[in-house]
Amino acid sequence: RRTFAALFLEIAQPPVIVLYEYEISPFCEKVRRGLAYKGLAYKKVECGGMSYGELKRINPRRKVPVLEHNGRRIVDSSDILNYLEQLQPKPTLYANTAEDRAQIHLLEDWADESLIWHEVYMRFHVQPTADRLARRIGRNMPAWMRPLAPQIVLPLIRHMGNVQGVGRKSRDVVEAELHRHYEMLDELLKGRKFLVTSHMTAADLAVSAMIWGLIDAGQRDDIDAYPRLAAWYERVSVACGAND
Repeated sequence: RRTFAALFLEIAQPPVIVLYEYEISPFCEKVRRGLAYKGLAYKKVECGGMSYGELKRINPRRKVPVLEHNGRRIVDSSDILNYLEQLQPKPTLYANTAEDRAQIHLLEDWADESLIWHEVYMRFHVQPTADRLARRIGRNMPAWMRPLAPQIVLPLIRHMGNVQGVGRKSRDVVEAELHRHYEMLDELLKGRKFLVTSHMTAADLAVSAMIWGLIDAGQRDDIDAYPRLAAWYERVSVACGAND
């Protein structure tokens, strides 16, 4: 049982939220946007330089983001957003109606499971972005490994893309698919400020985090060709205090 003093300290100094992350991950950016939108202070821990064992101790699946709070560790960006909603219900990231909740789920899942692979392709299969990102990842590695980062990181990530399927396509095909996605999103935003409801939701965070990665890969002009999409992205980024 907690003492009165312990309870008082918990109220006066609530448990710190810790986000274990990779700086360049769109899933981590999704969570960072959620934390900012909720107005929650947190501490970031970069995991890029961690050993296999260190990362496994944080998450046995060796994946980030991982959110640590109040003695709990929550893994998976979607589960983390749900946890943040319980922790800080307002402003909400979800919706009241079953139909809107279904649309939020579908768009979030589409971004996390499908659009992500186009983001991976443009960032890690296409030069010079791929080498630039490999060097950024290398900054968190031990000094002796940094020069080897492109030889270590790029084959690993490209292999995952090849296994998934998008990595085996030509750049022209991937870019044509991206433009269909941009067009779809632009149409979806007709007459509305956000993707599903009148306020920002988890769907906006998930999709905008992938757009964030695609802009990092040099897709800014392509996205700007779709005015509603471009305006929506800026709107979401401002609401989350994000700097691209």
